[in-house]
Formats: sequence, structure tokens, C-alpha cells
Amino acid sequence: MALGSSVVIPAGVTTVTKTVTPLQDILQELNETVVVTLVQHAAYAVGSPGSATVTLASDEVITQTVTVTATDAVATEASLKTGTFTFTRTGSTTSLLTVYFTVSGTATAGKDYVSLGTSVIFPQGRAP
Repeated sequence: MALGSSVVIPAGVTTVTKTVTPLQDILQELNETVVVTLVQHAAYAVGSPGSATVTLASDEVITQTVTVTATDAVATEASLKTGTFTFTRTGSTTSLLTVYFTVSGTATAGKDYVSLGTSVIFPQGRAP
């Protein structure tokens, strides 16, 4: 949810606030952050600090966590040696879990390497 487009500061006032109002959800998630960063403009200079963070503390109980690591971080074109990302599920395995991810970097899927897709599936009752 946006914080609103602008705040009008009355004459003579040197501070103004924007309120971050959390929205309740049922997602299992770790704490999240809202970061406001000042943008340089011809009318003013950005001082220090030029950004600030508010943490949204989650109230849902985390029953599972997923991580990814590059367990083989170098792939080579010359010998077609593969690299490996390892996805790890921790916590409850009582149900199937589909984990979604994005891929970025300077290499292009389909041109520089075979596409990785956008998800991995942990079957019910299994963790790697």
C-alpha cells in the first residue's frame, strides 16, 4: 500500500510525518521492511541520513522456512561444467510446498544457460 503521493508542509514547520499502517494477513513470513529514500532534487540537497526503515513485525507463527544457496557457484562454458543452486526446506513437511523464485544477473536464460524455471516443489513428507 502506498504512503500517499505527497505531504504539504505548512509555512514555518520543519518536520512532517508519514504513518506506516500495517495490514493484517495470514502469510507465514518473517519481518518485513518499508524503506523511504529521499530523492535528490534541484530545490534541495539530501542530507544524512537520506533514508529510513520501519520494520513490520509479523504475528504469524513460522512453521517452515526456505533458503537457497549456490552450492556449486561456478559453471564453465569450456567444459560445460554445471553450477548448482540448492533449495532447503526447514519445518513442517506435512504438505506439498511449491516455492517460487526469480532469476536475475548478467547472463540470459536460453542464450547463456538453460532456463531454471520459476519454482521448485517439495513433495509432502520430504525435505532435502
